[in-house]
Amino acid sequence: MNINNNFLGNIKKVRFRECEHETSKSSTDSNEKKFGLPIPWPGMSPLQRHTIGPMYIGVEHTELKVGKNEAIEAVKKHGMMLSFITSAFTSDKDVVIEAVKRHGWALEYATSDLKADAEIVLEAVSNDGLSIQYASEELRADKTIVLHAVKNNGWALAFVPYEFQDDKEIAYEAVKSNAWAYGYISERLKDDEDILFELGTTLGFDVAKELKSAKKNIKCDKI
Repeated sequence: MNINNNFLGNIKKVRFRECEHETSKSSTDSNEKKFGLPIPWPGMSPLQRHTIGPMYIGVEHTELKVGKNEAIEAVKKHGMMLSFITSAFTSDKDVVIEAVKRHGWALEYATSDLKADAEIVLEAVSNDGLSIQYASEELRADKTIVLHAVKNNGWALAFVPYEFQDDKEIAYEAVKSNAWAYGYISERLKDDEDILFELGTTLGFDVAKELKSAKKNIKCDKI
């Protein structure tokens, strides 16, 4: 089906914005190397930008030596405190799960065995879909985990295997939650009517009107 130029033009804007995100993220990567701590980037919600930005930019990373109960209380107040407490607790499931429930990105500071723990990763991506980037390779290939991640933030599609970018159910849910996810779905699905319909809805278009107009331009090959 051919969607009219106005609709496609707006889809191109989505893809252009996705390119801007990549440029911004590359700048973020350099800041991470400089400060050793996560810096806000476009995938974060306004609330995350507000709370994470002032807390981490340029702050010296000092390890806090506390007991387990104090560690749990700390991460309950702000999940990213996991990056400051003594490393002994980044391998403690009780502490880590409380941290990721409140801030999915805290998964970055968990030990590798907990990044491979399905219960912890599911809590993390349900809080912030983008935290899937810190999950183990095996769990980034788990459809249940991926589905929860893209439902929370479609941009999570950027961090999962191609098979999910080419999975209609996953792609549909990703675009539904974040129009920018359209830039990460497979070329095959970019022309899928259901996904385009959902994309248009997400962007605020009168999709039914767009599709009705497009149907007038359908050309069928003679057999």
